[in-house]
Amino acid sequence: MTAKGKRQPKRKTRPVNLLAAERRRRAIELRGQGMTFVEIGKQLGVTGPRAFQLVTQAIDEVNALLVSETKALRQKHLDETHAMRKGIWKDATAGQVGKIDRMIKLLEREAKLAGLDAAEKFEHSGPDGGPITVDEMRSGVAKELTRLAAQRKGQRSGG
Repeated sequence: MTAKGKRQPKRKTRPVNLLAAERRRRAIELRGQGMTFVEIGKQLGVTGPRAFQLVTQAIDEVNALLVSETKALRQKHLDETHAMRKGIWKDATAGQVGKIDRMIKLLEREAKLAGLDAAEKFEHSGPDGGPITVDEMRSGVAKELTRLAAQRKGQRSGG
C-alpha cells in the first residue's frame, strides 16, 4: 500500500516479479538437467510441489508465447497472400491463365493458413450407434462379395 492507502498496480518489472521470473527460469534449467522436483526445490529453497509449479508455470508461459507468435505469423502470411491476390485480381478475372493459376495457388494457401482445409472427422458405428463388431464386418464383407459375384455372373450370362 502507498502512503495514501491505495494499492500499487501490479507491474511486471517490480523486484518481486523479477525474482519470481528468475526462479521459474532456474527451475526449468534444473529440470532440463534431469533434477527431480525435490532436488530443484532444495536448490531454490522451496518445496518439491512448489518446484513442480514453477516448472509448469514456466512451460505454460513459453507455450502461451509460442501460440501468440504462431497466430501473429499466420496473420502476417494471410495479410501477405491477400495483398498478392489483390495485385493480380484484375488480370486473373480478365482471363489471363497464368494469373488465374497464381490466384488459385494463393487461395489454396489462404485456406490452409485459415484452417479451412482441415480433415473432416467421420464416425462409423454399428446398429443403434454402438461399436462395429468383427462379426458385423465379416457379414457385411461377405454380403458385398456375394452381391459383386452375382453382378459379375449376370454380366457374363447376359452380355
